[in-house]
Amino acid sequence: MPVTVFFRRAGVQDLSRIVALYLEDALGRTRESLNALSWDGYTKAFEAIDQDPQQLLVVGMVEDTLVATCQLTLIPCLTHQGGLRLQIGGVHVKKDYQGKTIGRQMMAWALEYGQEKGALFAQLTTHKSPTDAKRFYETLGFEATHVGMKRFFSKTVRTS
Repeated sequence: MPVTVFFRRAGVQDLSRIVALYLEDALGRTRESLNALSWDGYTKAFEAIDQDPQQLLVVGMVEDTLVATCQLTLIPCLTHQGGLRLQIGGVHVKKDYQGKTIGRQMMAWALEYGQEKGALFAQLTTHKSPTDAKRFYETLGFEATHVGMKRFFSKTVRTS
């Protein structure tokens, strides 16, 4: 059953609830933490994102409950004749609210934001393991046009 969500720019007061949302996810549990050592990194990252006019950290709210988040980045590029692209990342919907069209509403909001800012296209990556996510993005018109790769610089994860 669909739920109506209000999307807005995230504030520092949302940070602990955003990280808690990341921790609901199987992948998030392997790389996120609410311990004090990690908190400094989250705070610095939030401040950098919040101060960058090309970045927007979004939260989806159902009344007073934070139910979704994503990070939008506008990337100017020399390809596509100097075009602008919208990178969508950090997409998460609270477990109790999945299957209620919140992800679809958030993606529609994000795509509209990108179009309003003049982006030529939106791009995102999704981890290979949750195949439902790939199918979901395909229903929104996304195509697997490239093969993404990552190289991690450090295996150190703050866990305590």
